[in-house]
Amino acid sequence: MLVPNKLLAGVTSPAPAASPQYGLVLYVQSSGNSSYEALLARYEHRIAPGLNFRIEYAFAKALTDSWQSSLTIQQISDCRACAKGPATFDVRHRAVASLVWNLPFGRSQRFGRNMPGWADMAAGGWILSAVTTFASGQPVILTAPNQTGSAFTNPLPDRVCDGRDRRLSNNIRDNGMLWFDTACFPMPPVGYFGNSGATVLNGPGLDNWDLGLQKTLRTAGDTTNLQLRTEMFNAWNHAQFLQPNGNAGAGVNFGRISATLPPRLIQVALKLRW
Repeated sequence: MLVPNKLLAGVTSPAPAASPQYGLVLYVQSSGNSSYEALLARYEHRIAPGLNFRIEYAFAKALTDSWQSSLTIQQISDCRACAKGPATFDVRHRAVASLVWNLPFGRSQRFGRNMPGWADMAAGGWILSAVTTFASGQPVILTAPNQTGSAFTNPLPDRVCDGRDRRLSNNIRDNGMLWFDTACFPMPPVGYFGNSGATVLNGPGLDNWDLGLQKTLRTAGDTTNLQLRTEMFNAWNHAQFLQPNGNAGAGVNFGRISATLPPRLIQVALKLRW
């Protein structure tokens, strides 16, 4: 959201204090407005024997004009609309697909011939599971050095152009991990609030695959078995980038990504059930 620069009231001609015996009077109001709208869709299909597929998709928008956790997004207390924008947890698109497949491998289990039922396969066969998540990025939290002297607020930079640049975000490994055009967000002049919104840009999205494979081994007796399970989180070891630095006063680090989510994690478990 672009709003005109506003000079901090009292900087050029301060009004006399109502209670001069107090150096600072803090007034906190815990009110605000927020909204969430979403389109949700789900598709589920079961194929006998032993294949279950499901996908869910959400197209959503979360807006707010108030505090979020410890983030004070309002610079001007008498202009709540100036602070309205996407919430820091807003995710516009999110799709999650899951698969559970009892593989027809092992003793007396073959593709296309005498396929056993779901219960028989689960008792002695291989089970493959997968969960994949695709999501658009959450908003980058923009801040700037305090040029007004106002306490208990998160100052914002100015916004002189859009800032989103696919030439940068699509080639971060070749441009020094720079996510957006930082020249579009200069620091405001001394005594002025920045005119940018706090969450006008979105960071990197999510592209994650988790895989699992388990085998149930029958032991002596009908009530005892041994389960061997292997799971891979972020199975393809795809780099999941965290948010870029949104502080306009961070120098060369402004707009750059410096961290990722954990790389591939593999775990193996052995369970005896009786």
